[in-house]
Amino acid sequence: MRKLTLLIILILTIILISCDRVSENQKTEAESVIIAGKILNYQNFLDNYSIIIYERNLVNHNGIKHTEFIDENGNFKFEFKKYYTSDIFLQYGKMITLLVGAGDSIFIELDANEFQDKEVQTFWDCNSVKFSGDRMHTNQQIRLFHSIIISNEQINQFMESEEKLPPEEYLEYLNVRKLKWEKVLDSLIQSHELTNEFIAWSKLYINYEFGFNLLHYTWYNPYMKGKSNKPMNIPSSFHKTLKKLPLDNEEIIICTEYNRYLNEYFRAYTFLTSPLCDKLDESNWKFCKSEFFESEFRKLLKTIEMEYQGITKEVLISHEFFGLLDYYDRQDVFENLYPEYKNKMRESLINTLDEKYSDYKFKENALTNDKNIRKNGKELVNINSNVIEEIIENNKGKVIYIDFWATWCGPCLTELPNSKKLRNELIDQNVEFVYLCVGSKQNDWEEKLLQYNLDGSHYLLTNSQYDILSQKFQISGIPHYVLIDKNGIVSKNGSHLRPNIVKEDIVELMNK
Repeated sequence: MRKLTLLIILILTIILISCDRVSENQKTEAESVIIAGKILNYQNFLDNYSIIIYERNLVNHNGIKHTEFIDENGNFKFEFKKYYTSDIFLQYGKMITLLVGAGDSIFIELDANEFQDKEVQTFWDCNSVKFSGDRMHTNQQIRLFHSIIISNEQINQFMESEEKLPPEEYLEYLNVRKLKWEKVLDSLIQSHELTNEFIAWSKLYINYEFGFNLLHYTWYNPYMKGKSNKPMNIPSSFHKTLKKLPLDNEEIIICTEYNRYLNEYFRAYTFLTSPLCDKLDESNWKFCKSEFFESEFRKLLKTIEMEYQGITKEVLISHEFFGLLDYYDRQDVFENLYPEYKNKMRESLINTLDEKYSDYKFKENALTNDKNIRKNGKELVNINSNVIEEIIENNKGKVIYIDFWATWCGPCLTELPNSKKLRNELIDQNVEFVYLCVGSKQNDWEEKLLQYNLDGSHYLLTNSQYDILSQKFQISGIPHYVLIDKNGIVSKNGSHLRPNIVKEDIVELMNK
């Protein structure tokens, strides 16, 4: 009787644990994630003042990029929402992988001397990284695992193999590589006290990284050889191997290699064989704008419903709806079909699509204003060298916030959304936002204005105009910010003038 009782307790425990795991990956409400850290020796690399997190997304496989700035003491902090546990990527010169779940708080310490050292070429070969907080041990083990299995030499060998080896030899190469990685994991299991979470994640990583590379080869190899823009037929040996990798499993989504694999799998086995793909080849791309596009797109959705199950089906449907707005630019088809499919997807996927639709509608409504901005910008291209004086004259009695930027400047572009957010917060205030684009071509400038939908005053400066202003304000690099009060008094650039933290200064100037 006692044994039976213990058995029942054990079964109930397993069920409860399983339910907890599933519920974590099916949350309807996102929870905040906080990732903060300290960069040692930051003062040695003051030009590298931003840090980035790449969060791959089930709906949009390109994912979301979060950018934050490092303060003068080397501290940084990210806060964003997540529905489920998955790996993300933090980049500061080099890149590291983190496993992060909804509600987590994680602290990271790293050394700028190592992360910015060009001699240390491998992303994960940075020993200075220290983790604390949630999933501390799991993230330490991920870094250790990557540092063993990946080297710069191995990366070069892999790229050369994908480009040059014939199919069967490439499959053998990947099998040998996969076996080596599995032996590394087995060795770590024998010699370390590993978390169950790390073991589960690493096994998924090994399997789906392998599957992704196998499918990626089928189009990348012909492309690199210049033989064809279309993928090769999937060899039977590839097909047999890939069928061993399961798709529909809630636990898989903790590893974003699954997401990459799923996109390649769908492309190879479903999309490329669909009538829609046949009609969207390079010779007939205008089909996506035709009245027949919607019926073919609907057929593709029906195919997904028939061929896939569970979370895989939901993810693929959501991904195709995302593409309607992001790739095909067919709002009408989205609005016609989305209500029909909305109840077939989980809340987290729906919320992501709803956010995308809201952003798309905002962009559509802003196009008229954007055209006026661009026209205004063109008219001001040939203004005289006293640019700042003219700006002040045109905005008497206003607080003026000036952003020096360029179309090719990564840090400049990552700040533009923050600037847009700040302007929206101060929309009813007496503040003028002025964007001075430097060292850029007019076509590139106009494209970026259209892409980022920035209201405000826009100027494209000549090289001479910028030379004068860079001397006047001692500008050594961009982005560079200038704040001017109602009386034309200039506050020169400083870290406190970045758009994500300058609001207090602007409000103070408005109140004076």
